Amino acid sequence: MRDFHGNGDFKIGQNIDIQFPDDQFQAIRNTNLIRHYVQCDSRLSRLFLYLRMLFDALEIRNSKYGLLSSYHILLLTIHFLQSEQALFPWPVLPVLCKTHSNLVGAHIPIDDVVSTLDSAQGPVGAFLFVKDYRGSGTVDKRRLFFAIWTHFVVGFRHAHTF
Repeated sequence: MRDFHGNGDFKIGQNIDIQFPDDQFQAIRNTNLIRHYVQCDSRLSRLFLYLRMLFDALEIRNSKYGLLSSYHILLLTIHFLQSEQALFPWPVLPVLCKTHSNLVGAHIPIDDVVSTLDSAQGPVGAFLFVKDYRGSGTVDKRRLFFAIWTHFVVGFRHAHTF
């Protein structure tokens, strides 16, 4: 039996989620964007894993039940690392669609995006923009994690106190 979302429940207790790509191949483009961000700064992956474990411990990560997904957590982490207000004087990550639109964006032919993702060496030019971006490369992972914690968790609590 299938519901209107395309989810199928099998008699053995397993289920499957079927999704059809849109005509712009947004999921593939998002994968390309995330891959570039991960190559920008190695701390992104570690911070994402810390936050995912924290959200698991708080029991707020489970997109099947309307909670946050791993992708949501990853986007929150990237957004925070781009934030000038949270990370003074420089953000850790650039906004790639503004600074390096030749590497990411809807204007790049999907065949080029797929070729980039298939290449074993990573995106063409990925290491060039890492060298010319002057992000906050000296802040250690623990300090960044604490900054994320205070920005999202503590700030969220204070914003919703009545």
